Amino acid sequence: VTHFSVYSTEETPSSGGSSSGSSDDALGGGAVRTSPGLTVDKREIAVSLKQGEVKSDSIFIENGGSKTSISLEVSDDISDFVKLSEKNFELAVGESKEVLIEFAAGENAPAGTHIGKILVNYGDSRREILVVIDIVQKEAVFDISVEIAPDNSVVAPGGTVVAEVTLFNSGDAG
Repeated sequence: VTHFSVYSTEETPSSGGSSSGSSDDALGGGAVRTSPGLTVDKREIAVSLKQGEVKSDSIFIENGGSKTSISLEVSDDISDFVKLSEKNFELAVGESKEVLIEFAAGENAPAGTHIGKILVNYGDSRREILVVIDIVQKEAVFDISVEIAPDNSVVAPGGTVVAEVTLFNSGDAG
């Protein structure tokens, strides 16, 4: 391994009050339990899209605490590229729910890396999921064939080469 990156997310109280009795206990599989008992299965999501492409992912949320109202928000940095299947819902204690995430880069979406967050609000706690979206520019798809006449197989420097060049359209870049 010659290079690696480390990303970190943490629970952030959404109100000015203290978060006494809270803890972030790392659970197996990258899931994180946040105070008071909310489990989210991902800390970060990274996706690569071509302009015009759509991909899907999901997060699982489990309520191991006492509150039941959960709301999700997408930070403004990535809101043009992320759509959540649900933003506000009730989740009884002990229940879990899958929230689908659709990542979409429009045909004219700006190429580059876009970084933002999905915020999971639960009572006075806020869970942040780092989202990295890499949008690559859609490129033309074609093939080229070059045929050089047999009598031009050896040419002196500065000489002329006769060739037949054919360009093939291989279809849409999507």
